[in-house]
Amino acid sequence: MARRRATVRAALRRIVAFLIDWLCILGWVAVTAAVGVPLYLGGVTRGLDTVALNVIATVVLVIPVVVAAAVFESRRRAATPASACCTWRCATDPAPPDSAGRCCGTS
Repeated sequence: MARRRATVRAALRRIVAFLIDWLCILGWVAVTAAVGVPLYLGGVTRGLDTVALNVIATVVLVIPVVVAAAVFESRRRAATPASACCTWRCATDPAPPDSAGRCCGTS
């Protein structure tokens, strides 16, 4: 019974961490929307087609989030903001990583 409670608590902590990370991402979306919506309403982006707008959205939204997550995870104490907030520790596998070719199934 105690083991099951610990499992449920761990699951709930993971959900909370997931939500904290999403709130951080939504904060970045709000900042970019605060700049982008007035530009859109002002007609600055009227000359751009859909592909160009999607490229701009990717560069402004997706790439910074991916880079930030990679930077957070590459630090000495690898953790996203939620993991740091929940005081989680990331464990590393003592086994050496597979080669890139093996991971891709080519060798």
